[in-house]
Amino acid sequence: MNNLEQTAKNLREICSHGLAKGVGVNKPGEMCVMQAVSIASGEPFTDKPTCVDYRLRELCVLLNDNYLWINNHERSQYLTPIAIASLGTRGRGDVTKMASRIFKEYEAKLNQFWAEYNENCNQYWDENNENHNQFCAEYNEKWKQFWAECNENCNQFWDEYNENCNQLSIETCETLLAELIRLETPGSKFLYLLEGK
Repeated sequence: MNNLEQTAKNLREICSHGLAKGVGVNKPGEMCVMQAVSIASGEPFTDKPTCVDYRLRELCVLLNDNYLWINNHERSQYLTPIAIASLGTRGRGDVTKMASRIFKEYEAKLNQFWAEYNENCNQYWDENNENHNQFCAEYNEKWKQFWAECNENCNQFWDEYNENCNQLSIETCETLLAELIRLETPGSKFLYLLEGK
């Protein structure tokens, strides 16, 4: 068995645990497709394995990080064969050219789908924004009205609250000082310095 074959077997085993979206960790089922290739190849953990063409790697990462996969196993189901096939492609101009073409086609299709989606949804977004703006305007006016009524009704209670708090603070200070004097704390004997102030 040659080294590439062993790498492919290692890759199959690693990918059988699933492939993760985005930056992964060096643990089966928690790494992206290119990180799986690097580990299977005996390289340090990276998403830039030396045995894969750079443009193909970029395309694999783009496909791997697609959020539309149902789960990590579905991602693995479709990307494992591509990963195995990508082994040993570094330096192959034909692979670079093919990967570049497919990358561009994929991005163009994604952009087309996005444009179609926007075109189909614009009327609903406009309607939603109009409804949202109307609701917010009505809400803000009602909120201002309710807040004004609340303030008007609560002002008398706020004034009373402040007077009570102030009185309580004064009474608490007087009580505390009386207790300190009663306990004949060392500092209480110097209170005479405050007389006449």
